[in-house]
Amino acid sequence: MISIEITEENMKKPEVYQAVIRLLEAMNNVEFTASVNVEPSKRKAKARHASEQVGTPNIDEEVRQAFEGSISKAKSLFFLSVIKRAGVADSNEVVAEMEKHYPNFTRKSIGGITGAIRRWFDQKGIDLPYIAEPDKSRNGIHIFSWTMPGVTKVNTQDLAEQISEQFQSQFEKLVTVGKIGKKDFKKAAEYNRFMKEVVALNTDFFENSGSGLIYRLAYTNQMT
Repeated sequence: MISIEITEENMKKPEVYQAVIRLLEAMNNVEFTASVNVEPSKRKAKARHASEQVGTPNIDEEVRQAFEGSISKAKSLFFLSVIKRAGVADSNEVVAEMEKHYPNFTRKSIGGITGAIRRWFDQKGIDLPYIAEPDKSRNGIHIFSWTMPGVTKVNTQDLAEQISEQFQSQFEKLVTVGKIGKKDFKKAAEYNRFMKEVVALNTDFFENSGSGLIYRLAYTNQMT
């Protein structure tokens, strides 16, 4: 019995391939086994490493300056950058952005990265620059809203002037706290009317998260 062991890289060479074919033809009545020894090349090893991070994550400069001393991992800084740029983003939108540089990132990865960020911030005594709340209309989906003060300025007073007088207090809570729901109104019908007025403002600053209205730019209270 003759055993032939050939690496995958060598089999790709025309001269080696032809030699193997001629040898097999000559061994007409000889029992033999042939195997290809697949050795992981450096190129494949690099590819596996690249699957963990592709390219250089575009980290927001304000995020870097504010939190690089508390967070050392580029992945976490990029995660915060994704939320900051979006203003408001659900879990699926966050994953879609994270996958561009971290192909293995999934919705399950969000729990790990937010947990690590929270621990780092707690150690430093720093408030999280975002809020996250479950979307009651979709299982497993969270809504992330950027809340870091002093990043984006919006004149909410101009917007407030377009809201009915009876809803001024609710609108102030919306832009101050960052969210409001039906529980903040005596009747569901009042909430629905308020929501219609907010939608009629025709801006990208507010979003219906399923459990209530969210102010996308909940950074500073500019009602005063």
